[in-house]
Amino acid sequence: MAGLKFHKKSAIPLTVLGLVSIYLTLYTVAAYNVANYVYDTEVITVWRSGPSGSFFPWPREPGMLQILSGVNEVDLFIYICLIKSWILVLVTVLFWVNTFLCIVNLVRYVDFHVVSATAGINGGLFFTLLSSLYITKPLLWVLK
Repeated sequence: MAGLKFHKKSAIPLTVLGLVSIYLTLYTVAAYNVANYVYDTEVITVWRSGPSGSFFPWPREPGMLQILSGVNEVDLFIYICLIKSWILVLVTVLFWVNTFLCIVNLVRYVDFHVVSATAGINGGLFFTLLSSLYITKPLLWVLK
């Protein structure tokens, strides 16, 4: 049968990693937007308005009432240990790097010996698709 052949065991982790990476990216952007509403000093960390916002399970902005409201322990941990220290961004980048490496690993298992009559480059349909995306020849040699 002609076409691209993938190992199904490789596609499942890639799907999970991709979904987790997308979720983590969206969470990171939302968390850093909500972090603008936190008033942080050496003595106290509070929300600038009330009712209180939250970082867990999904970042939620505080209300519009101009009053200082307390930050609970979970939100304080997320703010100090993950957001303020930029560890959340680092974890997000590491997940995307891992996802990219999983994609590269999956591409290596593609059956490159299937040759299509319409393929302009040795390697078949896969490289025809890549060349249609304007990927240069040196990159194609790396992926082989």
